[in-house]
Amino acid sequence: MNDIQKVFNHAVNKTLEQGEPCVDRDGNCLLRNERGLSCTIGHCINDDAMKKYGIDVASTGLSASELCAIDETLDVDLSFLALDKLNGLRDDHLVLHSLQVAHDDAQETENYEWVYDFLTRVQKVAEERSLSMDGIKYELVEPTGENE
Repeated sequence: MNDIQKVFNHAVNKTLEQGEPCVDRDGNCLLRNERGLSCTIGHCINDDAMKKYGIDVASTGLSASELCAIDETLDVDLSFLALDKLNGLRDDHLVLHSLQVAHDDAQETENYEWVYDFLTRVQKVAEERSLSMDGIKYELVEPTGENE
């Protein structure tokens, strides 16, 4: 399994286990919030790496520090992505960005829960970026609406 697939699987599975987004009181995404929740990328960075690299819980981008923290936490090598920020984004970097967007943009409505919208968005990311959903431990069941 390549490193991007490993990060994808970990981030998505942890977010699905959590079952809700990580936001502040105003609805803005955070890497971590006061309730102990993490955003999709935040699940890939442990507390020690957050401290070591001086990462702010309110961070909204994917800095070189965050990429190094992900490397250390998940034992992967995404260092090439930090260099690529200078030359334009690589597809692998866009996967991480797309996961952030899936977390931030997923909505809960009267017809379905946040998890359903998040997972629908994640499936689209997987299709667009040629990633496998085989390692995702969640089955998407389409909402049926009101009970009859």
